[in-house]
Amino acid sequence: MPLFDINPLLKLAVQPPPADRILDLGRLGKRTALQQLSRLVSRAEPGAYHVVFQPAAADGRETLFLPVGRWLLQQRQAGRLTRCLPLPQGNGFYIEVADGPQRPPLTVTARRKPRRRASVVPPKG
Repeated sequence: MPLFDINPLLKLAVQPPPADRILDLGRLGKRTALQQLSRLVSRAEPGAYHVVFQPAAADGRETLFLPVGRWLLQQRQAGRLTRCLPLPQGNGFYIEVADGPQRPPLTVTARRKPRRRASVVPPKG
């Protein structure tokens, strides 16, 4: 039976390299955490960061993993981040902020709540 080497991509996906700085979102709410990330990505020096938050608890409440992960993916697709990997502990992400001249400007658009429309009921008769 041949001996297979471990896939080098597995090491990159599971063990991200050490970061230059850590952004601890701790127990922040989703809105505040995303504002902190927005400031980090728009003003930060290029480099590696660990973005960490509270791990999942037994109470079943949503953690910041999904909302932060979605936002970071959007930033990665927009070219503001060069790398974005989940940490193996599941309580954060490893990100690399893109170099300044390559980085497109961050535009924050406020989402408006949809208006509730009154339901139209036909008259009885």
